[in-house]
Amino acid sequence: MAATADDATSGSYVLRYRSSRAEVWRWYWRSWKRKFWKLHALWAVVMVWPLSRMLFPIASPAPMLLSLLISMTLVVCVMACVPQVLFKRGERLLKVDAHGWYSEIGNASGSRSWREVASIQGSGGTVAIVGTNGHAMIVPRRAFSDAVHQERFLSHVLAWHAAAGVKVLPDGLISANKVD
Repeated sequence: MAATADDATSGSYVLRYRSSRAEVWRWYWRSWKRKFWKLHALWAVVMVWPLSRMLFPIASPAPMLLSLLISMTLVVCVMACVPQVLFKRGERLLKVDAHGWYSEIGNASGSRSWREVASIQGSGGTVAIVGTNGHAMIVPRRAFSDAVHQERFLSHVLAWHAAAGVKVLPDGLISANKVD
């Protein structure tokens, strides 16, 4: 469903669209390859000792490696399922302006200021607005009337986000201090 309103001249966008599980799946795996694998590997390593002690009473390298393989598989599978379980298939109303975004799906609603947004990514035909909590709102290409509209939206959102002074530090932490 294309945008119902685009009033970029007054500094706001109103979009109505539905996301798909496939879009969420693709975004998750792109993010996994970029950064989530590190966190999952850490969780798996933390799980190795207790898991190896439960499954194998003998302390040797083979049970530890098998425990690492089991724990990494468990962590990756469970974490890949979380976005699919949280997925909302209803039509989303998304309002975006210089202050942040507001969204509604059915009875659920939420909003974030640009200071609460870690990054904005435009790739694979989608725009992803990623919160500092790691959750992403995926805006598909079909939410826009055409590619020019999507590019203009992305350009404005990136500018608004930059104007909020959000700085991503090298270790991935977020700083809401003004960038000098």
